[in-house]
Amino acid sequence: MNKKLILSFFVCLLLVSLTSAAITSVVAPAQGCTIEGLSRDTIMQNRGFDFNFHVFNTSNGYPLSNTTLTCNFHLYNQSGDHIYGSDISNDPVSEHGVINEWAFRSPPSYYTQRGIYAFVVQCNGTTSVGGCSDKGNFLVTMTGNNAIDGVALIGFILAFILIFGYIMITFGLNLEGLAKMETDIRDMMQSFIGFIALFFYYYCATIWYPDAFILSTCNWLLWIAGFTHLLIPILSFVLSITIGQLRKME
Repeated sequence: MNKKLILSFFVCLLLVSLTSAAITSVVAPAQGCTIEGLSRDTIMQNRGFDFNFHVFNTSNGYPLSNTTLTCNFHLYNQSGDHIYGSDISNDPVSEHGVINEWAFRSPPSYYTQRGIYAFVVQCNGTTSVGGCSDKGNFLVTMTGNNAIDGVALIGFILAFILIFGYIMITFGLNLEGLAKMETDIRDMMQSFIGFIALFFYYYCATIWYPDAFILSTCNWLLWIAGFTHLLIPILSFVLSITIGQLRKME
């Protein structure tokens, strides 16, 4: 009896293992396609850009062409507006030596505004091939350089605070000099330095730190500083060496 029970136990184990192996061995092969795109974090404002994608069969890695796939491309601007959407072409083999390179050559008119843009590329094929998609985003800057971060970003923000404070202090001194008519060349040069520093900071911000708040603040500060740190100091200096000197002679 004990031998029969032991034999039955091993038979059951064998059947369970065979059934489990049969179930796990039946795995459906991966279907669909895989898109490999050229990544680019930053592109230049007002300059065209070529998006290139290579498409492969997911199951065997074989390159796919427009004989089995139709791919379309969608582009969104910094406000999330859909600015382009259409089929993209499969470049001929004679151009790059491969059958699976797809390209969308976007014109400069799509990148007139700085900010973060996004894209989606989608390829649809036959039932056996399936489909696939890819997405990404990139930053449009004035020069195409990456924006600063980390310690450099903190330094950039501190520089803005210092320049803004210097502008306010020199503005108060300009008003005092105008009221007393005691503006000299040193006072006028201090005002000019403040304007030049603000202009230089604004130029650097458009390249390395295109933050909307910083750029808009610097823009209207430059307009104001044109009066407070250029015209008023010059006027105050002229009045100081004319009317101010006449007052001292009385």
